[in-house]
Amino acid sequence: MPIVIVGLALVTGGVFLGLYQGWGDTQSDRDALVSIQPKPLPQEAPRQDGIEDPAASVADDFQGFADFMSSGAHQPSPYVLADVAASNAAERALSPDGTTARERTAARRASMQLTEDELKAPSSELAVAVGKSPLSVRLFLQSTLPPDMGLSLYADVFNAVPELLSRDDAFEALISRYREIGDQVENEEEGIKQYALQFTIFEIMLGAETVLEGLSNSQLEYLISSVLRSWGQREAYNQAQPEPVFGKSLLAQGALPVAKAMLKLEVPAYLNWRSLGENQDIYESRAGTYSEAIDIMQTAQDWIEKQP
Repeated sequence: MPIVIVGLALVTGGVFLGLYQGWGDTQSDRDALVSIQPKPLPQEAPRQDGIEDPAASVADDFQGFADFMSSGAHQPSPYVLADVAASNAAERALSPDGTTARERTAARRASMQLTEDELKAPSSELAVAVGKSPLSVRLFLQSTLPPDMGLSLYADVFNAVPELLSRDDAFEALISRYREIGDQVENEEEGIKQYALQFTIFEIMLGAETVLEGLSNSQLEYLISSVLRSWGQREAYNQAQPEPVFGKSLLAQGALPVAKAMLKLEVPAYLNWRSLGENQDIYESRAGTYSEAIDIMQTAQDWIEKQP
């Protein structure tokens, strides 16, 4: 269990450093973090019944993780670890309210769901909800997975996601909200940092095949131009600040939907650039480094400028 805690702490630290200080500008930065591995504990007792470790159940929820840490349940227990019931009893005994971290996470998640009436709201309102929900952290922390896998995990925990994706105007709602938050950055509205993660959330969703399938060529072109526009807005905002608000590792995420759209449009310059890579599918499954993202964005910009 300590291994999970240490590993999650490292990832969480990297996320916020990338968000506010531009961490992860190069692949070597990421490799350096990944190379830090805690030493395994000797002869750790196995779990029974396939029940996951309590720490794993809260890894998608920062508050749940904080609850778990503060409860002291991550410390070695005198109970036999293989006995799940005893382990849960030990955790309840240490918890102020007599609950486990898993139970608190489930209760908090349930409280964040939309009601039946709220789920009937216009798609534009649902797009706002999926972008700002605290549960979207699950999608963000899974951003190294292919977009559809991450989106599926998000849909599992927040009922507004499957409802929005089931609608014919899902793409229009998502891209419209994405452009709206870009305008708020450009206008330098107060509390701009709240939108930092939302850009990435929308870019992962817009890069998912679930959203891209069936789009017309004009919609794909609009997606590319929208991401280029957002990229420019955030870069301009960063340049006007003492310290960058939008880290380069987050900006690089925008290359994902752009790359997938250019692949579907069979943009010659992108296909040629893509063919030079060792893994030709990598740019359609995750964001590359910032330098790779710049190449993708420049290729897209050159292509857009040539369109009638």
